[in-house]
Amino acid sequence: MATDKIKLEEIILKAASVGPYGVTDEEIRNSLPENVAPNDRLELYNSLLQRGRLQLKKLHGKLFYQTVEEQIANKLQALTAEERLVYSQIEGAGNKGIWTRDLRNICRLQQTQLTKVLKNLELKKLVKPFKSVKLKNKKLYMLYDLEPSVDVTGGPWYYNQEFDAEFFDILYQQTLRFIRGSSSAVTVEQVASYITSLGISKEKLEHGDFESLLQTMIYDGVVEKLYQRSNNGSSVAVYRSCRHFSPFATLGDVPCGICPVYKSCSIHGVISPSNCVYLQRWEQSLDF
Repeated sequence: MATDKIKLEEIILKAASVGPYGVTDEEIRNSLPENVAPNDRLELYNSLLQRGRLQLKKLHGKLFYQTVEEQIANKLQALTAEERLVYSQIEGAGNKGIWTRDLRNICRLQQTQLTKVLKNLELKKLVKPFKSVKLKNKKLYMLYDLEPSVDVTGGPWYYNQEFDAEFFDILYQQTLRFIRGSSSAVTVEQVASYITSLGISKEKLEHGDFESLLQTMIYDGVVEKLYQRSNNGSSVAVYRSCRHFSPFATLGDVPCGICPVYKSCSIHGVISPSNCVYLQRWEQSLDF
């Protein structure tokens, strides 16, 4: 009987390890032998839940069972009630993390208590702290084995929460050189293949990263986006160098963008575009 129980638990754990959110009772039931009674199945669930090998989640009004790795389960078993509470909140935040102040308010813990709990969870390698490019002064926590989302890290264009202008400029110039040197318009995939072959980036750049780079070049007026018909009749986006390069490379070149008194500037005001010396100098610098 004990052997049968172990085998049935293994079937449940294997079934519940599929998908990011686990599986429903119905899906597990379909994986088990037909002769397993409902009461026996519930007993197996409870046994796995008590040992921490299985966790129960609610999503869109449905209950999901998800497998917990044995190593993690052993660590969770040794947690105090406060540590379990904090861990569950951090787990629920996913790869976007949760702010320490929110943790304190939700868990209703004093700062000294929360600091101690988080330190213990860090030592057990269950959670880890990190910072967001949007919330530089806020300390966030996420599960130890997760990687922060692009929304939090800023993607490959950021290093230590700061925009890596030098890296971006190198990619920008190399991409522009490739597009201008091509005899025909190029696709995102062709740009990605060329940049990857140069070995410029130590980090793997995704398709969306190259699209973001090309979109910046479109805004700057150096590249334009077109659509061509593929062999199967679908529309494919391609990029080529602008035939008529505009001297207005970026809106940031206009002095109005950095003017400290732009709010007081008006057509009939004391400060006006008609008598602005900085605007006049900028206009004179343009080469049409």
